Amino acid sequence: MTGAASARAMVDAPDRGRVYRQICFCGILALQMFAVLAFGGVEYWSMAVVRMGALVLFAVWVASVLMGGSLRLRRNPLFFPMAAFLGLVGVQYLTKRTAYLPSTREALLTLIADFLLFFVLVNTVDSPEQKRLFVFALVIFGAAVALLALAQEFSETRKFYWWRETTASFYGPYANKNHFAGFMEMLALLPLALVLGRVVRRDKSFVMLSLTATMFIAMVFSRSRGGLASFVAELLLLGFLFAFRGQIRNAITVAIAGILLAALAAGVGMTVLRAGFSASARRMGVQSRSIVWRESLPAIRDNLWTGTGLGTFWVVYPRYRQAPSELRWNETHNDYLQILFETGLPGFLIALWFLWRLAAWLIPRLLNDGDPEFGVILGASLGIFGMLCHSLVDFNLQLPANGMLFLVLCGLATA
Repeated sequence: MTGAASARAMVDAPDRGRVYRQICFCGILALQMFAVLAFGGVEYWSMAVVRMGALVLFAVWVASVLMGGSLRLRRNPLFFPMAAFLGLVGVQYLTKRTAYLPSTREALLTLIADFLLFFVLVNTVDSPEQKRLFVFALVIFGAAVALLALAQEFSETRKFYWWRETTASFYGPYANKNHFAGFMEMLALLPLALVLGRVVRRDKSFVMLSLTATMFIAMVFSRSRGGLASFVAELLLLGFLFAFRGQIRNAITVAIAGILLAALAAGVGMTVLRAGFSASARRMGVQSRSIVWRESLPAIRDNLWTGTGLGTFWVVYPRYRQAPSELRWNETHNDYLQILFETGLPGFLIALWFLWRLAAWLIPRLLNDGDPEFGVILGASLGIFGMLCHSLVDFNLQLPANGMLFLVLCGLATA
C-alpha cells in the first residue's frame, strides 16, 4: 500500500470510540437530570448513584480512547485548581486533620465524582455542535422542572411528586426553595443568551423567551430572595456587557426583556413577592445569617492554616455559638466563608485561583462575538455569575445537583 493510500485509509477509517463518547455525552446529561429529580441528590442512595455513574462514565471515556486508538486530552484552565483543591482535601482526610472524618470522606467522594464528570465533559463535549445540543437539552429540562414546580404549587400538594410525604418546605424536586431557585437561575437566561448570541434564529425568539419566562415565574413563586436578586444581577451583567461592547440594540433588547419579566412577576406573583420581600422577612434573614458569619470568625482564626475539615462546619460551629436560637445551622449560608472555615486559607486561595483562571478565560471570549461558541459561553457565564452571587448568602454549591450543574456550565464555557 502506498503512503497516499495509507493516509486515505486512516482518514476513512471509522472512529471506533465515537459510540463511547456519545454514551458519555448522554450519561452526563442523564446524571445531571437524575441528581435534580432525586431531590437535589442529597440523600445517600442518590449520592451513591451519582458517584458510581461518574466512575462508570470515566471508564467509558477510557474505553473510547482505547477503541479510538488515540489519546485526546484537552487542556483546561480549571484542571489545576480543581486538582489542587482535591489534593488539599485528600491530605485533610489522609492525615486526619479534620474535626469529623466521616463528613470529610463524604465531601471528598463528592469532589472526586465532580472532578471525573468535569474531566469527561471537557474531553467529550468539545465541539460547537455538541455544546449547543447539550445546552438545548439543559434548557428544555430546566423548563420542564419549572412546570413541575408550578404544577405542585397550584395543586397545593404537601408531597414530593404528589406521593412522597415530607415535612420540608419543599419546592419542585428540592427540599429547599433557595436551592430550587439556584438551579433555575443557572439556566433561566440561557435561552435569551442563545438568541442574542445568534445560536438561535430570531424567528425562534418567542419560543426561547417563553422558556426563560417559565423558569423565571417558577423562581418568583419559589419566594427565594437570593435567587431573584441573583437573576437581576445576571440581567444587569448581560445588559452591561452589550452596552460596553457598543451593541446598543442588544442592550435595549435586554432592558425590554427585563421590563417584561418584571411586569409578568408583578402580574402573577405580587402577593408572593410582597410576603417574601417584606421588611420583616428581609431583616430576619440578614440578622440570622450575620450572626452565624460573625460567630464563625473565631473558628476561622483558630484553624486558619488547616481548616476544620471539609464538610465539618456543622460539627465545629456549635462550639463557638453564643447567640441562642431554635435554628440548627449546618452551613454558614455563605459558600466563600465556609470554604475558609473548613479548608483554611490554603483552600480559600485555591478557590480564588479557580475563579481567577475562570475569569481570565471567559472575559476575552465574552468580548469576542465572532467566536462560534459565543452564545453558549455567554449563557453559561451568566449562570456561573448568578450562582457566585447567590453563594454570598446561601450554600447552593454544597448541594450535589447544583454543584454539579455549576461545574457543567464551567466545563461548557471553557472546553
